[in-house]
Amino acid sequence: MVYSSHTILRWLVASPGLEHVAFQLSVHRDDDMWTDFDASQFRKALLLSRQTLKTLRLEVDEYFDRAVTDYQDEKEKPFGAFTNFTMLQDLVIRHAHLTGRSSDIAVQDIPRFLVEMLPVCLKRLTVKDIMGEDLPDLLVMLQGLVQHRDLFCQLEQITLCAGWLDDDLISPLRVASEAVEFPRT
Repeated sequence: MVYSSHTILRWLVASPGLEHVAFQLSVHRDDDMWTDFDASQFRKALLLSRQTLKTLRLEVDEYFDRAVTDYQDEKEKPFGAFTNFTMLQDLVIRHAHLTGRSSDIAVQDIPRFLVEMLPVCLKRLTVKDIMGEDLPDLLVMLQGLVQHRDLFCQLEQITLCAGWLDDDLISPLRVASEAVEFPRT
């Protein structure tokens, strides 16, 4: 599916009560233009399903990822808070849509960032397309999340999808929370 105009947004608004949403940004290999994807507008349209949505997958296809890497670094904005989604159990999301650029977050807010952004009902979090330069801050955010197991008592699994991640980088997360599984992808 190629994201164009506001067709998908109108469909989401017209379909309240959704339980599972999988959305993949895609660009045809012959296209040299695409429409900006506004994750916050996508979130706004999904709010009508905030009490029913259990699964959200917000991803890109392989070609989109390669074709617009430079664009992504400069233009993509985060989805926004997920706390209103009171049934959300499974979240698969790109790093850029989860946190945005770390430089846009105050240093003192980094450890609590995900604690304040994610719903306490979350069971599984998968972060894809990790931005290498922001990885240290993402790891601090995730460590802050697993340290708040009292709030996120249902959290079972955090998956980081980046083949270049070294086990040594995520070992502090494993130590911080034995109750959360960190599978290698």
